Amino acid sequence: ERYGDKTKGFLGFCDSGENHTPILLDHKELVPVASQEGATSLPCRFHTREGLRISALDQITEMIMKQNVDQQCQEDTGSEACQAESGGDSKQKEIHLYAVPAGRVFMFAPAYVGEIFHLPHVPGAGDNPIYLEVLSLEPRVFDVFNFFSREESKELVDRAIAETKESHRIKRSTTGASTNNVNSRRTSESGFDTNGKTAVKVKK
Repeated sequence: ERYGDKTKGFLGFCDSGENHTPILLDHKELVPVASQEGATSLPCRFHTREGLRISALDQITEMIMKQNVDQQCQEDTGSEACQAESGGDSKQKEIHLYAVPAGRVFMFAPAYVGEIFHLPHVPGAGDNPIYLEVLSLEPRVFDVFNFFSREESKELVDRAIAETKESHRIKRSTTGASTNNVNSRRTSESGFDTNGKTAVKVKK
């Protein structure tokens, strides 16, 4: 089954139709775009390869200016200022923009195992930026660094161990919709922390 309407061109890609557009939290904020034929389509979202949401042309301009600074540093690699500005990496960088249809979420598109995605726009533990290392292409598997600190990890574990509420305490994992359906092949245990201070912080 093919989604979208090819007669609308790019807008047809952005709008997969009512039956194939999941309702996300910001769905009501989407502003329909008018096509040349007078019809309307839901808009695409645009992201950089690192997942940064692009919502204004000024962001692209800033990225291009930053790239020009890096290019100048390639011609003056001995400059301490350039090394500080570019992080010592003089490799030419390209700007990639990914269009994501309405109702869909951005997905990283790794090119090879071992690739690193730096996410300076996503604050992690101790205000260190999160970065991903690609472990597998199919399925897509990433190792996430700086997601939370050891201290935060201990707080989550301690709170889970102390939980007494039946629906949230650590107990044998179940399968299916029923909370009492125990499968002999699934031997793990799981618990939930939905409103703890650290849990809420990590979730955000």
